[in-house]
Amino acid sequence: MAYGPAKGEGNLSRFQMAEFDKLYDQSQLVMPDGPERLAMMQKLAKIMVAYMPYKFNTHRIRTDLMQPWLLGYRRHPVNHAFWKYVDIDLSKLPK
Repeated sequence: MAYGPAKGEGNLSRFQMAEFDKLYDQSQLVMPDGPERLAMMQKLAKIMVAYMPYKFNTHRIRTDLMQPWLLGYRRHPVNHAFWKYVDIDLSKLPK
């Protein structure tokens, strides 16, 4: 989410920092689980917290409103771009 070369794609905040990008590139190499990998991930997390390119929050209540002609809608716990996966049943539209 904060990888500089992914600005405008996965990195919607357009955050760019050479130290973070270098660590991220290193993290993409195959590393076995262990203290070195954990330390690298913790350092990436600390940079994200310190510079806060994203504000994370939680909403306990979500409301959905659907019409009978909407097909294929299922709430996803994280992804809110549902419109890619739905369709309209034209026979059920009000006349």
